[in-house]
Amino acid sequence: MGEDQGTAQRGIGLGAALAASGAAVALVVTGTAYGLWTTIWVAAASLWQH
Repeated sequence: MGEDQGTAQRGIGLGAALAASGAAVALVVTGTAYGLWTTIWVAAASLWQH
């Protein structure tokens, strides 16, 4: 029974690690997309005014 509990805890730890890395990747992708969108928007706005 002890081995099963250890395996379950390892599985939970692995799932948590995967969730954390997935969240980190999503955050980076979202941040990059937001930065690009903002840059394009600002560039377009400044070009429009000239």
